Amino acid sequence: MPSIRAGGWEVAQLRISNDDGFDEDIKGLLIDCQVNMSIYNKAIFGSLKILDGVGLHYACPLLGEEKIEMIFNSSGRAAKTFNGRILKMSSPQYDDNYHSITYTLDFVSETGFQNLIAPKVSHYIKTAPDLAVESIVNNFLDGGVGVWASKFIETFPGTDGPTPYANDVEIIFPKVSPFKAIDMIAARTYSNYISRSSLFTFYEDLDAYRFLNVDELFNQNSDVPNYFFDVFENEYYNIRDKEFYRIINVSFNSKFDTQSKINNGMLDSSLIRFDPVKKQILSRDTTMSRMAYDLTGLDSYNFINANREDFLHEIEFDKSKSKDIGRTSVQSFKVESDFDPFDYKALAYGKTMAIFEALQQIRIDITVPGHTNRRPGDVINIPGMPRGTTYADGTNAEEYLQGRFLVVGVKHAFTLVQGSTVLTLAKPTLAQKIESKEIT
Repeated sequence: MPSIRAGGWEVAQLRISNDDGFDEDIKGLLIDCQVNMSIYNKAIFGSLKILDGVGLHYACPLLGEEKIEMIFNSSGRAAKTFNGRILKMSSPQYDDNYHSITYTLDFVSETGFQNLIAPKVSHYIKTAPDLAVESIVNNFLDGGVGVWASKFIETFPGTDGPTPYANDVEIIFPKVSPFKAIDMIAARTYSNYISRSSLFTFYEDLDAYRFLNVDELFNQNSDVPNYFFDVFENEYYNIRDKEFYRIINVSFNSKFDTQSKINNGMLDSSLIRFDPVKKQILSRDTTMSRMAYDLTGLDSYNFINANREDFLHEIEFDKSKSKDIGRTSVQSFKVESDFDPFDYKALAYGKTMAIFEALQQIRIDITVPGHTNRRPGDVINIPGMPRGTTYADGTNAEEYLQGRFLVVGVKHAFTLVQGSTVLTLAKPTLAQKIESKEIT
């Protein structure tokens, strides 16, 4: 039996069709494809590079409304089916004899296309946040045809655990797109746990829709894969791990961004709220160094040592005050009961902004062998990050950036027979406390 080669890729089908009855498998025309997904993008998007010498663009005039169905898999992985729509044709280039033409077709998933053409959301809703999102998906985004229609909506901690939400959402949608309606739900959703985080996100991957709290993503402890640079592999890990979990290339997108920190209030910020009953403007200053105590670390070390169980302890367990905390700045004021205490909201919102900003500071891309099961929201571990130099102790291991990373983006880049996966990784806190070292 032949061995499975890491990086091997198979495109079983690439069909393109239109409303006039054209329907053909054009996988033989494919030069390469890119499929992108991210915790920051609600829909999958990508591009197809086509070498057309048979007149596809003549038999099926490309108008930007064509449907595509692609079935593909990377080595040893289950086949994935993707349904989407062509949005744009670009970069046409003829060969020297004008016998063929190369062009790029930009596409978006069927879910993303339905968001463009669906009726506006305009109604009142009061229900659990996950049910509200499911209602929007089923009624406005899910057209009911194709494999993509069977995608489920995943939430944490799962159906067997306690509800992850502190309260129902109550919203009047003022004629907005489905994606905007989901944004409104996410902005009014906050955690039922001690963290009281309100950084919820909705996104699509190849298998499902995800409506998740980014703070909860940090707590994944099972099935965290290890990825290695060649220099750090050893006999403890078998050959298959070396082949399929090898880091081919790494690039650093950012190590820090002071301007971004300041613009997003990472150093200091004020949260302002108008109380329409008392006719008062309330203001609360938040120093982000305080919020660092409450950030979840992906590794065993937190940037600032603190007991997370003490988060908002004095306020949360004060029986004379409401426990309804954690809302973000976009809020519908309740009229049938007391308003949420402003101090609660200010502290929880400050933590949410700190998490969001921390994910922007340390960002790297790693290229690995094709892996279609990898998805945004995963946590991976890099036990050995090369330092790029050698100190007197003879080591070349980077102790600050090694350890766990959150996968915030996934890009599959492939041809008919081979491909790779690019993982965009974020590290909200360093793996160890920073200590000065003498360079010799």
